[in-house]
Amino acid sequence: MKDGKVNRFKVDENGLTVDGYRCLEPESKKSMYLGNVIFFVIAAAIILLVVRYGDA
Repeated sequence: MKDGKVNRFKVDENGLTVDGYRCLEPESKKSMYLGNVIFFVIAAAIILLVVRYGDA
């Protein structure tokens, strides 16, 4: 535990994992999840409108 954060992967002095990836900060994860939620809400609304008011 470093500065109150739990690291699941070992990182080197540059902040890279063994595979060469950077660990995402919690703020970045929240932003990504929020973006996904917004996308799915808009997509669901469009699908609902097409099903409800479509000519089928």
